[in-house]
Amino acid sequence: MSLFKNRTVVGVICILLSLLICFGVTPLFNQSVSQKTEIVRVVKEIKAGEEITKEMVQTAEVGGFGLPDNVLRQSESVVGKYATADLSVGDYILNTKLSDTPAAENTYLYNLDGTKQAMVVLVIGNIPLLYFLNQDWYHTLMHTPLGQVILTICAAVIFISTAFVIKLTQPIEYRR
Repeated sequence: MSLFKNRTVVGVICILLSLLICFGVTPLFNQSVSQKTEIVRVVKEIKAGEEITKEMVQTAEVGGFGLPDNVLRQSESVVGKYATADLSVGDYILNTKLSDTPAAENTYLYNLDGTKQAMVVLVIGNIPLLYFLNQDWYHTLMHTPLGQVILTICAAVIFISTAFVIKLTQPIEYRR
């Protein structure tokens, strides 16, 4: 142990250790950090809901360190899909920013199966039912100004909501 008490020996050991770190460990670390990988990058502005074409994207080789796991690496997996968010030039394309179906403002309306029409039938069907349950209420609803205003408002709401549902559930035409 008297070897480590000598300042010259300790100095030489420190120099050798620093050379090993500089020329051995650091290049291995830099090599692992500088590995290149191919990703898909935007070359033309893409708006949300727009279908992605081959002219809008390109593959680029970038450093793989710090890339998110969900970045897309093949342009074939991007072309033909729809953007769920606006994409700027140079953006990496993440799978969370794509959809197989076009984004629509009222997508819930496309999944209607006709069962919601039962509400309109119930609103309209309550008027004759009211006649059998209580004829005084029926008379108030049908023959007084207040009752007629209420019926007019109900009819207007049914008409307007039906018109909007028909308008919004028509197929959307996309540019090709």
